[in-house]
Amino acid sequence: MCTGTHAFIPAEKTAKCEMLYVLNGQVVENVFYMQGAAEWTKDSISDMAQDIVDAYATSIATDQSEDVNLTLVRVTDVSVEDSFQTEKSTDQNGLIANAALPGNVTVATKFSTGLTGRSRRGRAYNIGLWETGVVGNEISPSTASDISQNWVDLMTALNAGSNSPVHVIASYCHDGAWRSDALVTPVTDYTTDVFIDSQRRRLTGRGL
Repeated sequence: MCTGTHAFIPAEKTAKCEMLYVLNGQVVENVFYMQGAAEWTKDSISDMAQDIVDAYATSIATDQSEDVNLTLVRVTDVSVEDSFQTEKSTDQNGLIANAALPGNVTVATKFSTGLTGRSRRGRAYNIGLWETGVVGNEISPSTASDISQNWVDLMTALNAGSNSPVHVIASYCHDGAWRSDALVTPVTDYTTDVFIDSQRRRLTGRGL
């Protein structure tokens, strides 16, 4: 793990995507990276942010409680320093008509690249699991499969848009040292664990 300040680390043709939500009065987010077919422009960054907003209702939202509200999508070109950034405001709720569990209750979706090493894999934590969707300490295998497919559906929608971006893992640290350039690796598979995890930072007063 790397700590401390560092100079800007470029990630080739890569954009950072942030989906910011409100759940139980707390701001929470999912962050992922997309690599374009070409260098990003102001317009292509803006287009992808809008594509995320547009694709949300038919992908990620389908397995989130209606208590979850997506309020903002922010996309930043991280291939060069001081580059393009855009924000798209939105007001969309999850589509599961059931109360959300406390914000820390989650499951992990693993982003695999087909390669070994911590620098070649990533994950996202589901936002907005609902009361009837959890039994004991698990979600059902079918729900886990649906959550994985939601990520596939989102990335498929984005890939069809401006600059044909693909989902990637961007690694900025290796063996305790900051890289000079980020290692960028395309994601090839999505797998969601059925076992419940906890994200303490999503509890009120402990996160953003």
